[in-house]
Amino acid sequence: MAPLLVAVSLLLGPPAHAITTDHAGSYLEAVGGLAVGTSPVAAHLGWQVHAGGWFGPYDHAYALGRYHAVGAALRQDLAGDSLRSAVMVEYRRGMALFVAGSQLQLAAGPELIGSDVGVAARVGVGGKFRFFPRYGAVARIEGGVGTAGGLNGQFALVIGLAWTTPLWSREEVDPEVP
Repeated sequence: MAPLLVAVSLLLGPPAHAITTDHAGSYLEAVGGLAVGTSPVAAHLGWQVHAGGWFGPYDHAYALGRYHAVGAALRQDLAGDSLRSAVMVEYRRGMALFVAGSQLQLAAGPELIGSDVGVAARVGVGGKFRFFPRYGAVARIEGGVGTAGGLNGQFALVIGLAWTTPLWSREEVDPEVP
């Protein structure tokens, strides 16, 4: 129930107006975790690297605001003696509140197992806890499907580290804009 509430609040909640201005920045994330797939049912170890840009009403001094992010992800799962690889385009909708944040993630792209090529898609709900203004720990639950080597359901729990920074703000372009 909690992931559903997070998803609904991110997608349908009102915009943040407190002390935020338009910002844009970049993110880089490296995570590892455990995945379970079907066909056959088996546990997989995996890792992911994500990079992209974000934009939205944000206050970088307090890490407060909501954002949209678009990026790319490389995901690999080791299932038995085969390596499942996917290069995915991702969209994220997130919210940061001081040191903690939450996000909804949608990703899709080509998937490869040996010489079999297919398509993979995932949906994830996650959180972030900042140790420092730009660095923090992330955890995410993901579910999806892949078609390389036959239809395969996928569920993953990943944890890792993330770096996020604002690169542009409306204040820098026009300091008179509230």
